[in-house]
Amino acid sequence: MKNILYCFDSNYNLQGAVSIYSLLENYNTKIDLYIIHDEPAKFQKFIKKIRSHKNLNSINIYKFNDKQHEFPNLKEAHVTYATYFRMFINKYLPDSLDYVVYIDPDIICLKDPSKELEKVIKDLENSSFSIAALTEGVRETSTLFDSLSLKGEKYFNAGLIIINYKDWLKQNVGEKLLNIMLENFNNIKYWDQDVMNKYFDGNYIEIPRSLNYTSSDGINLPDGNIHMLHYAGSKKPWYFEFVLEKISKHYHEAFQKLFKNKFHVTLNLKRHEVPELLSIIFSREFKLSDKIKFFYGIFKTRIIK
Repeated sequence: MKNILYCFDSNYNLQGAVSIYSLLENYNTKIDLYIIHDEPAKFQKFIKKIRSHKNLNSINIYKFNDKQHEFPNLKEAHVTYATYFRMFINKYLPDSLDYVVYIDPDIICLKDPSKELEKVIKDLENSSFSIAALTEGVRETSTLFDSLSLKGEKYFNAGLIIINYKDWLKQNVGEKLLNIMLENFNNIKYWDQDVMNKYFDGNYIEIPRSLNYTSSDGINLPDGNIHMLHYAGSKKPWYFEFVLEKISKHYHEAFQKLFKNKFHVTLNLKRHEVPELLSIIFSREFKLSDKIKFFYGIFKTRIIK
C-alpha cells in the first residue's frame, strides 16, 4: 500500500482528478491518497468519481490554511501558489506515515509504476538521504547554481518526489524550507522547486526518468518505457494551441476515461491567438468529427469546472 500525495488548488481540479484517476487505473495495488487543497468543497464532486475505484484504499483531503505567507515569483506565472503547499506537509499529513510519493497534478500515469517506486524506496531506506527525485540540471549547464548559491553538482525536478516522511519531520524540513524561501525571496525562479533544491543541494537519491518523463520541448511524443508522463512547463495539453500535439493525446485519453469527453480545452482567447485558433479549425489533419468534439470540449470544460 502506498501513500500518494497531491497538492493543488481549484484551478487544477480537472487536471488533478485526471492525474489521480490515471494512477488508480494503472496501479496494481491499493493506495492511500492524500490531497492538500485550498478549497476542498469545490473538489468534492470529483472525489465522488474516484471514491469507489477498486485501487483506492482511502482518501484524505486537507484544507490549506497557511495563506498568510507571501510566495515568490507568482506574477504572470503558469503556476499558482498551490505549488508551495508541499512545504507545509508536516502541518497536514499524519505523523504515522513513513514514505510519501508526491505527484504533480500535471502528471499522467501511463503504466504501473509500483515496482519502480518500491526499488527507489528501498534505496532511500538504505541511504542517509530524505528524498528521491529526478535530476533536471547539472552545474555546467545551468545558471541556477549561481543564482541560488548551490554548492552541489545537480538540481532536481520536483514534479515527482519520494519523501522519507519520518526524516522530514525529524529534521524539521518544513520550517527550514520556509526560512530559505524568505531569505532567497528575490532569487527564486522556479518556485518551491528552487527552495527545495537550495535546502537539499544535491543530496538526494536518483529516480529513473521513466517515473518523471518530461519532454525537452513540451510537445514531442515520448518514447521508451514511460510510467509517469509529466507535462512540465507552459505547454499544457489542455491549452487550445497544444491540444492536437501528439504528446497531448495521453492526457486527453485519460480525461476521456474519466469525463467521457474527447478533449479538455481551456480557451481564454487573446487577439494574438486568433490566427492560431483558425489554423487549428481549418487544418486538414483535423477531422470534422474531431473539430466538433474540440468545440464541444471547450463548452463542456466550462460546465465541468
